[in-house]
Amino acid sequence: MIYTSSGRHIRTLVKRFPHIGYDEMIWDGLDDLGRSVANGVYYLKFITENDTEKVTKIVKLARLR
Repeated sequence: MIYTSSGRHIRTLVKRFPHIGYDEMIWDGLDDLGRSVANGVYYLKFITENDTEKVTKIVKLARLR
């Protein structure tokens, strides 16, 4: 999920069948309504889980055009 610096949720990215090991997703710079977001700082909340554990991380993104 992607959030603005003020904490407003703007986009949900879901990968239903991730690969084991390295994987990637590309954000196209759009919100959930298909509108382009402004330049600035955004936060990605990344959640992954398997049979034994769930990992949640938050990383900072910069949107530059």
